[in-house]
Formats: sequence, C-alpha cells, structure tokens
Amino acid sequence: MPRFFSRPMLTRFGQAETGAVAVMLVILLPVLLTFAGVAVDLTGANRMKSKLDVLADAAALAAVSNAAMLSTDSNAQIARSQEVAVTTMRDSAAKAGLGFTSINAVATVDPDMTVTVRLSWESAYLVNFGRFLMGDRLRVSGMAESKSNGSQFVDLVAIVDASGSMGIGASAEDQEAMARTFKFSKDNDESCVFACHTIGKTALLPSTRTASGRPAQSRFDVVRSALTRIVSEAEKIRGEKIRLTVFTVSNRPRLDITPTTNLGQARQTLSQLQMHVAGAGTNFYASLPQIAAQLPSRGGKGMSPNDRKLYVMLFTDGVEDDVYEKPNRQGVYEGDYDLDPNFRKRQPSHTTKETVQGFDGSYCRAFPESANIMTLTTDYVIPSETSDERFIFIRDKLRGSIRQNMARCATDPDFVFTASSGEDIQKAIDTMYKKITAGARLSR
Repeated sequence: MPRFFSRPMLTRFGQAETGAVAVMLVILLPVLLTFAGVAVDLTGANRMKSKLDVLADAAALAAVSNAAMLSTDSNAQIARSQEVAVTTMRDSAAKAGLGFTSINAVATVDPDMTVTVRLSWESAYLVNFGRFLMGDRLRVSGMAESKSNGSQFVDLVAIVDASGSMGIGASAEDQEAMARTFKFSKDNDESCVFACHTIGKTALLPSTRTASGRPAQSRFDVVRSALTRIVSEAEKIRGEKIRLTVFTVSNRPRLDITPTTNLGQARQTLSQLQMHVAGAGTNFYASLPQIAAQLPSRGGKGMSPNDRKLYVMLFTDGVEDDVYEKPNRQGVYEGDYDLDPNFRKRQPSHTTKETVQGFDGSYCRAFPESANIMTLTTDYVIPSETSDERFIFIRDKLRGSIRQNMARCATDPDFVFTASSGEDIQKAIDTMYKKITAGARLSR
C-alpha cells in the first residue's frame, strides 16, 4: 500500500477538525440572521405600540375632558366623547405617520355624570426581516380608559389688578416703545414705565388711554385679551356650566361683571374693561375681604347649578402702594393724590413720597376654604439700566418675596403661575382655563 494511504494517515484524517467552525457557521448563519431579524421586527413593533398607546391615552383624556363640560344630556355626552376619541386618535396617528386597521371607542355615563371612555385600537407592523417566521404583518393592539370627574358646574371668579403698575408695558420692548412714544426718560414714571395712570391734562400726556396699544401693549391689555379669549372658548360649553364674575382692583375693588352664565354678553363687557381712574394704587389688604364678601357662592362639588365648584383666578404683579389719586376741583384727574388711609404697611417696604411693598399671601385667607385659588404673577418689568430706587427695591427685595406669597395664596402647587412677558401671560391664562375645564384622569 502506498505510504499516503497508510492506516495511521487515514486515522488522522478521520479525526481532523480543521474547517469545522466554518462549516457550522455556513449552516447556522441563516438561522442566526433570521432570529436577529425577528428581534429587530419585534423591537420595532413594540416601539410602534408604545407610540400608539401614548396617542390613545391622550385621545381618551381629550374625549372625557370634552364630554365632562359639554352637556347635562348623557346621550349627547356619549356621542360626543366617542366621536372626539376616535377623531383625535386618527388625526394624531396620521400626523405621526402611523396607521390603523381599526379604532373603537365606547363611552358610558354614570348616575353622578361621570363619563368613562374606553378606546381600543388595532394596527399592523410591516415585517421587514422575520417574514419567514412571522409573515408580512405583525398585529399590535392596545386599550386606554379614562374618566371625567363628573359633571362640573363652575363659578369662575377673575380678579384683575387694574392699578397703575399694570398699565406699563407687558415686556421690556413694550416699555421702551412707551418711553419713546412720550419722549420721556426710562426712569421717569410719567413715561408709563414705572406706572401708567389714567391721568393727563391733555390727551397728549401719558395715560393708560393714550399709551395702551400705541404702539405697545400693557400687562392689563394682555390679561384682558387672554381672559376674553377663554370666555369665548367657554361659550362653546353647553348647559350653563360656567358662571363668570369679574372684579378689578386698585385701592378698592370694583365689580365689573356680575355673576352671569350669559358668556356672550360677558365677553363683550370684558373686551371693553378699563383700568381704574380713581385711586389707581394697590391695596389687596382692604380689597380681597370685600371681594370675598361678594362671591357668588361659597364653593361646592360642582354637581348642580346650585352647588358650583368655585375657582378664583388672581392676576397681579404683586406690588402694592398707598397712592390714592384724586380729581381736582373741576373733577379732572391730573396726578394729584393722597395716601390711602386703609393701606397697611408691612415689611419689607420702600417709602419716599409713597410706600411700595409686596403682596402678602395671608390676604387670601379671606376666601372660603372650599375655594380653588389660582394665581398669576405678572413680573414687574425692570429696565436693564435704571437708577430709580423703586425699581431697584422691587428687583432686589420684592420679586422673590412676591412669588413666594402668591404661591402661598394658591390652594395647589399646580395653580401657581408666573409670567414675564405678554406671551407668557397668555399661555398661563390658557393653562389655568384648561385645568378648570379638564377634570379628567386616566384610569387604565
């Protein structure tokens, strides 16, 4: 036998493992790639489900939020909530580039007018790599459930600071525009920078009436505009669910809109709201107890028109002063003033001819315990370069204290808002309104 066919050689050839790993890899590679593809597709399907779950939660919440304030008619609530759930889910998914094979919403209304919406959905994930094992499509589905907090009848009370300091520009740009318009220095309070009052010997002198809107907006303008907009939104709610009351405040409170469910008329009145002429200082110590005594209700659970849930919205820069403007003998307001005899000084304060101090959260104890109090601090806009001692005092001593005391006044941390520009004021008031009218929660 030739040497290369010897028995030892054949034995070694049979026992050799050279190339075995490569052979096994060739055999197993398709299997490994298939399982890797399956893992990628499953991950993609789970991501798709997570995105759709988030959209379903939002749609279910929108449905019950809408239905809770819509009507006292349970059939109308059911129909509307189901429509909102499906439409919101479909539109949101379309914007996100996601599709459905089915969407279904079922709504029920309990005897206490609590609306429950169950939104179920089903979709298909297009399989890319794992088709051999899973087919062309992978089914994904989910469900969201939410409940309203029952039918909400609301007393909405707005308290708007109408003193001279709310007549200044809503932003630094607005302040600069007012100063340029009247050609005064930035530190001159007659230029509607520190305060803008409804005064003036002629129509050309600075006043809220000549300054507002030309060419800038005051903080009072922005608050009024934002309130008018949310009242317009509230008009869409049926069943006289919202009753509106509006007070303005300077040294004394003024009832501008008596409690009413006629929101169309209230909106027209609100759009013409003006700052105070007489007084035009700020005295919350004397004003808030008087307002509390005139509230339309003491606050209830919101289950009927006679048991309305009470919301108080307070809008102010939080700066108090003891100026009380008075007319001359001809009845014209030219800037003459006395000191407010009902003003109570507290520390810290700054006194020259007048006393300037910050809001005290204890003032809000005048309101009933059942009241839900929301606060919006419209930060005093301080010029970047100023030598006015009042500005410096507000910036260095009062700003932080005012925010803390406005937070003390609010009945919930989520009801505390601060704004430093016209845009921020508008956004804050919109959010306040949404919190009042939402009344919904996810239950599953």
